[in-house]
Amino acid sequence: MRAALASNGWILTSCWAGRPQYTFHQMGMGETIGYCVRATQNNINNSYYFAGLTNRGIHTSLLGDPTLRMHIVRPVNSLKSVIMANKSVLLSWKLCQR
Repeated sequence: MRAALASNGWILTSCWAGRPQYTFHQMGMGETIGYCVRATQNNINNSYYFAGLTNRGIHTSLLGDPTLRMHIVRPVNSLKSVIMANKSVLLSWKLCQR
């Protein structure tokens, strides 16, 4: 994992997963890869993700930048929807301030 990060490539982070399996779907909602790793590792009561053969056995690792995001654009704020007369939906929003 360290060798991949030190290579002359485009690798910014490297993960090892044993149990439980990583879930990165939170990145689609604007969270960082570090948030996803923490959510995987802190699966306190096994209610969200299957941990494998052991109860609360954690064997995962993340090397690299934990602040990486999937999308580099700012997420939206105050999303509003209006149903139009022609049965289409009009969406409007504001960009989040960082």
